[in-house]
Amino acid sequence: SGFLITYKLLSTRHADGRLALRRFYVSRTARIMPAVIVFLVVHFVYAVLFDFPPFGRISDEVIMVAATIFQFANYAVLSNTELLEENGALWSLSVEGHFYIVWPFIVFLLFRVIKKISVAVAVLTAMVPLLYMWLAWIFHNNGYLSAYLRTDARIVSLVVGALGAVLWMKTTYLSPLTLRILALPAVLAMVIVHSIADGWEPFIWDGGMALFDVATMIVVLALAHGVFPALALLTHASMQWIGKISYGLYIWQIPVLTLLNRHASEWNQIIICVLAVGITIGLGAVSYYAVEQPFRRSQLVRKLSALP
Repeated sequence: SGFLITYKLLSTRHADGRLALRRFYVSRTARIMPAVIVFLVVHFVYAVLFDFPPFGRISDEVIMVAATIFQFANYAVLSNTELLEENGALWSLSVEGHFYIVWPFIVFLLFRVIKKISVAVAVLTAMVPLLYMWLAWIFHNNGYLSAYLRTDARIVSLVVGALGAVLWMKTTYLSPLTLRILALPAVLAMVIVHSIADGWEPFIWDGGMALFDVATMIVVLALAHGVFPALALLTHASMQWIGKISYGLYIWQIPVLTLLNRHASEWNQIIICVLAVGITIGLGAVSYYAVEQPFRRSQLVRKLSALP
């Protein structure tokens, strides 16, 4: 997300080089909110029909809707972890939303006020270890959930992505050959960290997350430079299609599995898994073709994006 958003932000410019912030925010809002609002409406109807499961409180549903729309879902879940079951993915949109608010102004300072690329890279590079130390401090002093949910804890991963985008777009520091060599070891590092990580234990917060983030960034940069060893596989039409509908998959995956487990718990788990995958892909496709694309191509979005 940090890589993509920084790329979008640096690419969204006026003819004179100024950042086109209105166009950027219109684009981000049009990309994120319509699909989320449709999900919230569908879930609200479901909650009414089934008496606001799983805890029988309408306030939980109202809080989830309001917190998602107004971008404080991660803190709502932190204050009431019962919301996490139904808001299993949407809370992280609030972390990204906070990043969208802060990051354009930092980019403005780095690239429109200071203007020296070397200084920008140095500042971002210095921020990364400091933010990882802050993440570890939060875990050891406030516990797992704070480290997992708080914006100031999780934003470091976005900054790593942003640094990668700046290196890719603005410098010649990256060696394609080096990225190619490091790409598969980076994938291996991601798999190992994911396999052994336990959010309740210190490892992930005391360096495991940093290793995972940096490894992921190496893979993304290898893909951006076109030197990832499995590039042909990942650019296959089927994989590109999955990429197109991935936002819908992200929104629906956890609720689909949660509802299947709630209403079909006596079914075979393999059947539930197959159904969950099929239904999630179907809903992701519907979200992309019926909601996301029509809205992004709407006259309203074009008109707002064209404003100075």
